[in-house]
Amino acid sequence: MSNIEPNTDTSGVTARGHSQTSQESQESYDDELTLPTEEENSTLRKVAENLPLVGFSLCLVEFAERASYYGAETVFSNFTQFPLPEGGNGAGAPPRGTQMTAGALGWGLQASTGLVLLFKFLAYIVPIFGGYWADTYAGRYKAIVIGVLICGVAHIIQVVGAIPSVLEKGKSNAAPPFVIGLLLLAFGDGLFKPNISPIVLDQHKSQKPYVKTLKSGEKVIVDPETTINRTMLLFYMFVNVGAFYMLATTYAEKYIGYWLSFLLPGAIYFLLPILLLAVYKKTKKKPPSGNKNLAEAARIVWTALVQSKFQF
Repeated sequence: MSNIEPNTDTSGVTARGHSQTSQESQESYDDELTLPTEEENSTLRKVAENLPLVGFSLCLVEFAERASYYGAETVFSNFTQFPLPEGGNGAGAPPRGTQMTAGALGWGLQASTGLVLLFKFLAYIVPIFGGYWADTYAGRYKAIVIGVLICGVAHIIQVVGAIPSVLEKGKSNAAPPFVIGLLLLAFGDGLFKPNISPIVLDQHKSQKPYVKTLKSGEKVIVDPETTINRTMLLFYMFVNVGAFYMLATTYAEKYIGYWLSFLLPGAIYFLLPILLLAVYKKTKKKPPSGNKNLAEAARIVWTALVQSKFQF
């Protein structure tokens, strides 16, 4: 009797990506939970789910990014508005014991205000497109990594442009690195900022309410809305603590110079790739949804404007 060999051909099996596997495991976890009944939903106390360790790590990522952002932004105005102080150390810091203001480029108030407002404008507008690109095509985690790389390059360029030997050669040498770094920082932030808070929320085990029994024996409902509120309070605590970093860069420009004012944000910023690498394997990464509603809405608005000949 001939032996029948088992069929080992797996060509018909479709390989599943990591994101699909993660989604299936999430659905499997949700199926194992005990959903609250109507009576339990109206009588049991609602509590927040604990944020996993990887979520705390991503909050630290946000802390480092905000510290570098506010730390650099707060010295942009003086750097562009005032010239190098006479009798200073050549790095932008005024002589000790004087009331002179730190400066470097000496472009005046109008140019300084315009450049700082341009930076803020881009930092608030680009996230609209950064979030759309991440949700539709790239995915949040990939967009965050690209944003981190762009901002990292921006910090390096600004530090180089603020070296005393560069500042002493005049505006033509110091201005281009600063402006390029400023624009790159705004665009990199536009990719990072709209995606970091959603990916923090993605780290929670469940997106549905479920019943849980505490060690005390009390039955409670772990509520997603309560969980989101608590997580975002923690998230923005890290944001606000990071904003205090501007005090360090302000004192640095006053007493040391701009090379240190730009180096400090860069130094703390480079904690980001280390933290992202440390939690890479444990981070839940949802695939892009492919939803193109924003593009469709823009197309409809544009068509309406063209057909109405831009008459409102």
